[in-house]
Amino acid sequence: MPNSVGMTRRFIPEEGTDEWEETMEDPQKFYMDMIPSQGVTTITMSTFEALGHHMEEEEYLGDRPEAQWTSNEHALGALESFRRAIADAEESIGARNAAALQGHQLCHREGAVKMPYTLLNPLSGGAGLTFRGVPNSVSM
Repeated sequence: MPNSVGMTRRFIPEEGTDEWEETMEDPQKFYMDMIPSQGVTTITMSTFEALGHHMEEEEYLGDRPEAQWTSNEHALGALESFRRAIADAEESIGARNAAALQGHQLCHREGAVKMPYTLLNPLSGGAGLTFRGVPNSVSM
């Protein structure tokens, strides 16, 4: 939350307004007035953490727990094509993470912390708060 504010309490003012002039005089004060309080941030972080947990029995994109979920060849072919696309996306994310760690500049990959992007990696990350995997359904 401190690094990437999820919401603000004020809009960025329109250029030429009195509020814009106040912002330009003291941008740090404007920023501090704009970000949520510690209490609101704590509630938001707790909510994100609770919603981000994966259950052991969770199914991910492209997963089918039953091998014989259909006998339709067209549907099976479409699923296989979709699984290949998911694997390609995972490979692309991995390549971008590797490039970022080698110093290549990618969007949102600058600064002291060189964390790999895992949030929407399609493949399962297991149970718990893994920051990986895209569930088959969203139940928020």
